[in-house]
Amino acid sequence: MSTPSEKLKQLLEIKANTPLALFRALEALEALKTEITETFEVQKEELAGKTEEAMRIISGLELDIQTVEKQAGPEGKAGADADEDKIFERLVAKIPPPKKGDKGEPGRDADEKAIEERVISRIPTPKDGKTPVVGVDFPLPEKGDKGDKGDDGKGVEIENLVELFKPEFEKLRKQLLRKKGGSGGGMGSIVHQVFDGDDSTTSFTLSSNVAAAGNAIWVRYQGQMLTKDVHYTISGKTLNTAGGSSNFTAESGTNIDVTYVRT
Repeated sequence: MSTPSEKLKQLLEIKANTPLALFRALEALEALKTEITETFEVQKEELAGKTEEAMRIISGLELDIQTVEKQAGPEGKAGADADEDKIFERLVAKIPPPKKGDKGEPGRDADEKAIEERVISRIPTPKDGKTPVVGVDFPLPEKGDKGDKGDDGKGVEIENLVELFKPEFEKLRKQLLRKKGGSGGGMGSIVHQVFDGDDSTTSFTLSSNVAAAGNAIWVRYQGQMLTKDVHYTISGKTLNTAGGSSNFTAESGTNIDVTYVRT
């Protein structure tokens, strides 16, 4: 750095010789330019070296990243088996409960008096002292449609009907005995028997002989009245379903209901 005296000397020289001063200023500027250029080139080379080094570092990082991506991770835990009971409970919990339906109408008790009147109206009046024959003196009733079952209705069993109509049968028996020619052979009390079908049996044994030469008898199969000599025959105490013209065999699970006046 110039001292004050040197600076003063330079100013006096510039004042005394202006062209010389300008020439020196140009030299100073040229020297400064050269210095700046050299400094720039050095810094440029240093920057290029640092850039190259940075690229090498980045390339190394990329390799490390690829290596990490290709490495297999730790093996996972084995899955547990499905708990079917828990699955079922969860499904059932999601099912909405059923809505309660409307209450049905209560069933009615059987009108025994009305049944009695209807049955008595179907019993034919004896003619000439002979027992009326089903299918000859009155038609075989057709099977009606099955009625709906009542909820709380009181059913009437066959045995109850037999007991209910015993007085009417007794009246009928006395009427038959009072008729002309009706005293021969005589008649006893009413008997009721039920036989089960088995797909093979066609001969059934009664506990007593049937009055009126085997005609004082009423046979029903599954509630349907049968006709003598068509659906069955009577010989002494034997009722035979294969002896009539229809020749049928009672199926398993069905029954033959017999009501007759014994001798």
